[in-house]
Amino acid sequence: MVPTPSKRLINRLRLPKAPSWGFVIYRTTYSPQSYRQFPRIIELTNSCIKREILEEYACAKHHPIIIEDRTRLNGISLHGVRSHYESWIDDYAGGRGRENYNWGYSTQRHVCLVVDEEYYKKWWVKAVEPWPEIDEVEREATGFDGTMKVSVFSLFCLWTAMYDPYPMWMLRRDANGLYTG
Repeated sequence: MVPTPSKRLINRLRLPKAPSWGFVIYRTTYSPQSYRQFPRIIELTNSCIKREILEEYACAKHHPIIIEDRTRLNGISLHGVRSHYESWIDDYAGGRGRENYNWGYSTQRHVCLVVDEEYYKKWWVKAVEPWPEIDEVEREATGFDGTMKVSVFSLFCLWTAMYDPYPMWMLRRDANGLYTG
């Protein structure tokens, strides 16, 4: 059975002028290794997501938004990525990114992915939530800061989970193990 967010995406992609969909992916490392590996990482990310969607036209319209700028993003902190991502959302939502959910897809509004040096060693990406609403008890108990690590093999699960109205910190309690550290 196809999850409800997938059905919504598939129905929307059937529209004649439906835009492409995909995660917003930040590249924050520009080492010699990353120049060789980054295209393969994007290819792997795409194939991991597409293997979960069986509709050919939905796969054909999957194109992540890659944000890379060596001078501004090389080695940037996750807090810096969040700030840039919030500004990016505001730009696309007419300055009202936090309140306006009538543009783009959930994968563009609710979470961005970060490919950094750690990715090359551990095979997970960091997911960053814009304007995180973190329960103070959760923050104090766990140190959660609106980011989490996700295996590249769980990106489709992340996409369906981020369609929900629940904040990312609640995914830490997911019995399916989406959160990895």
